[in-house]
Amino acid sequence: MKLKSQGKAYDRIVDVGSGTGILALAAYKLFKPPVLAAIDISPYAVELSRRNLPPEVHVVRCFGLSCLESSWDLVILNPPYLPGEPPREPRDCLEWVEYAWSGSGLMYELLLEAFNVSREVLTVYSTLSPVDSGALALKLGFKVERLGFRRFFYEELRAILAYRGD
Repeated sequence: MKLKSQGKAYDRIVDVGSGTGILALAAYKLFKPPVLAAIDISPYAVELSRRNLPPEVHVVRCFGLSCLESSWDLVILNPPYLPGEPPREPRDCLEWVEYAWSGSGLMYELLLEAFNVSREVLTVYSTLSPVDSGALALKLGFKVERLGFRRFFYEELRAILAYRGD
């Protein structure tokens, strides 16, 4: 909502790690982009996204942005940000959920990929993560706007928008 109220408009949006597709659905309703894709590596998440998103949204199963060769106006990224490593080869739905949350090493890789292909990256991260998305964005020459945060018992979740300076 904050981006829409700032007058932001996007023609090409991709939601990486789409899960249920809720963020892609919000982007669809707010911005009506001509091109919108939702990507996840989990077969369960892809199925949920397909069920929850309109047919004009491209839903793809792959890791990160490796399956799409393109530049994007906005990458929405809710990466695995909790410390620890995910299961090597998830076997069931519960292990795929763990894979989605754990593995901050994957977070770094996904962030670098997103910063390389987009002019803006909207991301969420935890203060428990060894990767600070905002600091990484600044190091790569992006400007950072803090969109919001939520405190929980032992952590703070932060949402930021990283964008290329104009």
